[in-house]
Amino acid sequence: MAGDPRLKGLFQEMWELHLEKGEGYGTEEDTYANLRGAEWIGLPAWKMCLVRASDKWARIQNHLTKEVIPGDSLDNDLRACAMYILYAKILYEEELNNAIANKVDVAHETIVLSPAPVVAFGGAQADS
Repeated sequence: MAGDPRLKGLFQEMWELHLEKGEGYGTEEDTYANLRGAEWIGLPAWKMCLVRASDKWARIQNHLTKEVIPGDSLDNDLRACAMYILYAKILYEEELNNAIANKVDVAHETIVLSPAPVVAFGGAQADS
């Protein structure tokens, strides 16, 4: 199977958006500097990405019920939501690698996304 060339095009668009946003919000040393901004209050950067993705998801839902959202488009919000999810994966893996390097046990870390059931990493439903 050759795959869908539209997906390849989207990946290229995402790469260009990543470079543009990194230049605008990141620093020379750290593309994700703005997302790490909440670490001083104990919110890891990857979780900040989930917060931002949640914001975008709310906007996507609003696009379905409202004809116009001033200053934005469904296309932009779909792209931004996908980007934040990818950033969350990158930064979560970075945190895990740092934890492994520093011999910290993070094997049982859980994310709670209300109102859905609590889901532990690895896909198993956790006891609530």
